[in-house]
Amino acid sequence: MRKIIVPIVFALLLIGNSLSAQNSVALFSYSIFDNPQETPYVETYVSFNAWHFKFIPTNDGKYQATIEMTVIATRDDSIAYAKRYNLQSPAIDNPENNMFSFLDVCRFALSNGIYNLQIIMKDKNADTDPIEINQNVVVYFPKDKPSISSLQIIASVKPTEKENMISRNGYDMEPYVDSYIPKDVDLLNFYYEIYNATDAIKENDTFLTVAYIEVEETGKRLNSTLRGERTVSKPIISKYSTLDISQLPSGNYNLVVELRTRNNETFGSRKYTFQRSNPNVQLSTDDLFAYGGTFVTDIAEKDLDYYIQTLYATASSKEKDFIFGEASTASLDEKQAFFYKFWLARSDNPKAEWFKYRKWVEYVDKHFTKGNVKGYLSDRGRVYLQYGPPKYVLDEKNKVSTRNFQEIGHIHYLPYQMWFYDYIPGDNPKRAFVFFDQFRSGNYYLLHSNAKGETQDMFWERRLSNNQLEENIQAEAGIQFERGY
Repeated sequence: MRKIIVPIVFALLLIGNSLSAQNSVALFSYSIFDNPQETPYVETYVSFNAWHFKFIPTNDGKYQATIEMTVIATRDDSIAYAKRYNLQSPAIDNPENNMFSFLDVCRFALSNGIYNLQIIMKDKNADTDPIEINQNVVVYFPKDKPSISSLQIIASVKPTEKENMISRNGYDMEPYVDSYIPKDVDLLNFYYEIYNATDAIKENDTFLTVAYIEVEETGKRLNSTLRGERTVSKPIISKYSTLDISQLPSGNYNLVVELRTRNNETFGSRKYTFQRSNPNVQLSTDDLFAYGGTFVTDIAEKDLDYYIQTLYATASSKEKDFIFGEASTASLDEKQAFFYKFWLARSDNPKAEWFKYRKWVEYVDKHFTKGNVKGYLSDRGRVYLQYGPPKYVLDEKNKVSTRNFQEIGHIHYLPYQMWFYDYIPGDNPKRAFVFFDQFRSGNYYLLHSNAKGETQDMFWERRLSNNQLEENIQAEAGIQFERGY
């Protein structure tokens, strides 16, 4: 792995899972590219706010911060890549002059697959807790049809003086490490690569690359941002492009790139989601509300408010921001737009996809509601809505072990349910969830699961047995969990 440090200054305003600019320690993003002759690779970008780190004297009388970086990529519970290294900030003359940011760029090869990327960052000069980033990464570049790399937003470009990690085609392209675009940015610069275009378009023939911006909530294309370029077909094509966003108002958007034949047929596409701040400009009514006559306009506002809340189980971080924040003050049009876009992003038939989900909501509310807590807010309800109905449910109300344990006798378990799934998208086969009624009140809480990103407790069976079992002792519930029934 190679790495580079680039001093940069950004408008450090964060959204989504990030903290506010003043409290944030780092910004993170990544891009995925292919190397058709070898293996695809991932580039990670971490922009550090220098004022959060301790600068100590160097041998030449300057001051410098050091961050211990650990990068781990796992696939199917196996480590596909791991590296630990020390990242040093730019040296400064005065430790008080630390109001700047510096960038770490890391590149490593990963074959096609689904990975969990973990980055751990520790200030080596201070006794502070490490910073940890976890990100699911999908690497997929087929060898027999066209594909597009990530759309990499570029902060600045200058001619390359010495080849380095951000050099591309004779230029240093500094990545923009944020999905927030402030109002003082008028141009959206981006870089991407096209692979295997010759599998669809004869080599040296031409096709059209189209870039535009669409409203994330509605999927409405903003024709004022549309830009098309004739492109010569080659096995590998590098593209640097720019869109004027000076008249793009505040909101959530997708940058979209499409590959089109001469007959205007699309044979490849890629999106990048970002948030824009530009409060003095407004979209037209046609741009904002492109869902008229769809199923969302038939939902009463009171019901729509409730249904939006039930979406949290499958929502992205940005969608959750709207659900738990903006929805409470949003207009009916804004809520309808959000709801329609939510399902349009998940299916070519958003109405059918919503109707299926609504049946699940009705089921969990009927079976898992306790007191004033609706079923969709329960742990079982959340899992049901996120992953769908389990293939098999093991329901144990008064489980007692069939054999004695020395000095303990029979093991008496708290009431529990085990849910078994043959397949969860993006995960390994055969996943299970353990819910238990800790207080015998009828309220079941998620205790343990082997699914990615879910609660995991290595001593879960001890808790389930009310601490009758010693740690690391497997009894009958543990065997049930492992064998899947």
